[in-house]
Amino acid sequence: MPYISMNTNVKLPQEKILELKAEVGRSLALIPGKNESQLMLLINEGQNMFCQGKDVPCMMVQVNCYGQSAKENLDPFVKELTEAIANNTLVIQKLVDKLDKENK
Repeated sequence: MPYISMNTNVKLPQEKILELKAEVGRSLALIPGKNESQLMLLINEGQNMFCQGKDVPCMMVQVNCYGQSAKENLDPFVKELTEAIANNTLVIQKLVDKLDKENK
């Protein structure tokens, strides 16, 4: 059973959590023999997290996928997972916006 844990200090609306869940399930299907019906997914949003000692938008993702898969099978999954996170959490955009504001 694949297990994916996501922790972020960004507060996410429920509809974005559900969209993220669906996209993660679809991306998992890129790994041969894996699918959403096997997935256990934890999304902890609005956590007290700091990156390099700063209160900036951040996310820690841990993926546990047991069994053997060739690297060429994992690369498309990682790409899709990253895009799903970027599209549904805006963590990356919020970090860029905060850093831009600090640098002005």
